[in-house]
Amino acid sequence: MFRKCTFFAFTVLLMQSFLVTGQVTIKELTVRGDQYMRQERFDKAIKCFEKCYELKPKERSIKESLAFAYFEGSQIQNALRMYNSLVVIDGYDSPKNLLYFAKSFHHTMQYKEAATYYKKYLAKVKDNEPNREAILEDLKRCSTGTTLAFENPNTIVENLGENINTPMDEYAPVFSPNSDAKIYFTSNRETVNGGLRNKAGVKDEASGTYATDMMMSELDNGEWQTAKPLNHLLNSPKNDILMDFTKNGKVAVFKKGISRLNGQIFTDTFKTEHRDVVNPKLVTFLPMVGEKGDKDLFFINDTAILFSSLRDGGYGGYDLYLSLFSKGKWKKAENLGPAINSKYDEIAPYLADDGKTLFFSSNSINSIGGFDIFNSTFDDFTYQWKQPVNQGVPINSTANDMYFRFAKSGNYALLSSDRKTGWGGIDLYSCLFQNSMANIMTAGIPGVFYLIKDYKEGKYIPPKSKVKPEPPTMDTKMNLDSITFTGQSTDSSFTKRDDSSSVLNESGEVVQGATRTNPAQSVDNTVAFVKEFTLSPVFYSDKEKLELNKNNIEKLDAIFEIMKLDTNMRLNITAHTELYGSRNFSLYSGMKMSELAGNYLISKGLSADKIFLRSLGDNYPESKNVLNGKTNVAAKWLNKRLDLTLHNIKNPYLRINYDFPAVSDLMKDIKGRSFQQAQEGVSYKVQFASLKQMYSGNLLESKSDPMVERIPNIPYYRYSIGFFKKFQDAEAYRETLLVEGLKDAYVIAYLDGIKITSDMVNGELVRKYPDLKLFFKLGE
Repeated sequence: MFRKCTFFAFTVLLMQSFLVTGQVTIKELTVRGDQYMRQERFDKAIKCFEKCYELKPKERSIKESLAFAYFEGSQIQNALRMYNSLVVIDGYDSPKNLLYFAKSFHHTMQYKEAATYYKKYLAKVKDNEPNREAILEDLKRCSTGTTLAFENPNTIVENLGENINTPMDEYAPVFSPNSDAKIYFTSNRETVNGGLRNKAGVKDEASGTYATDMMMSELDNGEWQTAKPLNHLLNSPKNDILMDFTKNGKVAVFKKGISRLNGQIFTDTFKTEHRDVVNPKLVTFLPMVGEKGDKDLFFINDTAILFSSLRDGGYGGYDLYLSLFSKGKWKKAENLGPAINSKYDEIAPYLADDGKTLFFSSNSINSIGGFDIFNSTFDDFTYQWKQPVNQGVPINSTANDMYFRFAKSGNYALLSSDRKTGWGGIDLYSCLFQNSMANIMTAGIPGVFYLIKDYKEGKYIPPKSKVKPEPPTMDTKMNLDSITFTGQSTDSSFTKRDDSSSVLNESGEVVQGATRTNPAQSVDNTVAFVKEFTLSPVFYSDKEKLELNKNNIEKLDAIFEIMKLDTNMRLNITAHTELYGSRNFSLYSGMKMSELAGNYLISKGLSADKIFLRSLGDNYPESKNVLNGKTNVAAKWLNKRLDLTLHNIKNPYLRINYDFPAVSDLMKDIKGRSFQQAQEGVSYKVQFASLKQMYSGNLLESKSDPMVERIPNIPYYRYSIGFFKKFQDAEAYRETLLVEGLKDAYVIAYLDGIKITSDMVNGELVRKYPDLKLFFKLGE
């Protein structure tokens, strides 16, 4: 009896201990989560509040903290779910909940829903609410968004990935003046020099935030490498913010201050022979005043700059200014005028190399939300800037999109954005264009907008051919690309088919877009019905974009039903495109189209591991793009398509036919059919990169038979080049690529266009294709 009582008492005490511990844990987690929120370490705050939510899922304050952390931490779908639970289900319609529910809808481009909850928020707050005017402007931006939300298929925007971005901020990218393969940017990641500091710049682990350091990354084999900080003599415990380089590539200009907005401006150069860092020099001669918030410096050339400023005499908020260097000094900065500037903020100016195409960011009501990227062209006749044009989606989003800059090649650009689909905070993104922007990246005469009037009036004096001395404002001895870094650095005419025919599958359901079954004699002389289907391609729209219209959905639905009849089957979705300016864009846009079709099938319940996606770009057209010197309009339909092919069919009573586009001999391009024939059986390619993002660089422009492929449940894009029927030829090609520096190149084998995996290998396969003996021996 005594033992039973003792055990009961011990159990009660233990339970009480657990309850107390649980209560204390929630309190501690809440305090810690709030601290992380103040420090803008939202990923860590989310983990704290998620643990609290597990313990007390109905506690209003915990749900509100978690919802807000989800919003700030870029987990926007989770934020929507949690705010829906709070506002719609629980009825906790506080102003803050309504506001951030509206913002969450806004960030996902659900403008109608966003406007509804913005209005509910305004109905809750008083007329003198300080935030009221800003929310009324967001309502107007929702209206703007409905007109600009149609995605421009001529541009692909992608996050630069985990080698560059973190849950903190990465922003203001600047290309090296000497190479598109090197970028510099600013970040407040947790590894910055100085750690957590308060507003006075003093170390403060409890309430401090991370300042910013200047970072660098290089492009290697189409992938941006892990970012590294600049030398510790440049990065300090303060906010070190890279602004720009002089055009000769010898001087870096950056801001250093306790806050990100205000600080002193410095220049620095670097000794090439020893890679030593010279002590930064304080700038006192530029017309910028960093201590008063002037920022976003851009060198047009070494005698002209653009920047943004809050100084008096502007149109309101930040305005853009121009200053010229003449007769030994920098002139007073001039406002770019009301065509560019507004009562809102205009920041981050960038002038393309043509000297008259200006890009900048503005948070005016002409934006979709927050800052958007606009461009304006200088008119050669009126000598005025034209009305700025919003660059639209996907370059812009409902978040803050800023610091847009082109690479010298004009094939792609970089920007910063805190869109809620990133890694957290502000991230760096790349923009790949269908058509090269080389036209605006080519300098004209006189080369820059403020000289055009003098040039037309005969007052322009071109620069002498000899090298002019540097303005006395910059030290010109050194080359910026010799900076020392912390860590290791590395320098229509086609046959239509009636899709209305149908068959019944084994479940008695109708399969659209296929021919009826035919009787056949089985081995035991009983009559079996062969199920016969004909598959035809999925064609793109005239908007260069795959659309899941009714016809295409019927084709994909038919595939889904067919694959139920044999669980061994695998589907190959192959995208073909036109040549969209660059091979990079052609291949990657094709992959995005194949992914759209694949994702539709997965949403219906098809397993992702049964789908193989690939894009061949414009390599194998069915129809000639040009006939008798003129553009062949029919080719725009014939060559832009998804081919759907089924493999590994084990069901003996299942027959698949393919209705490939029928092209007249006059229009036929032999590359299309020849490829279909050549890939039958075993073939080989050389894979040279496996990336989570699209490939960057120029390699694909110079190599034959480029291809990108992936399996939907694996987040890597595999890039390969070359096409061979013999392994030894593929191996010889691989060796030449190794010499060229593609150290990750290796041979891959295909069977009927599907990559051969270990589970496919058997004696029968090797006997049928003896060349595979060499492949597997060397491949090991």
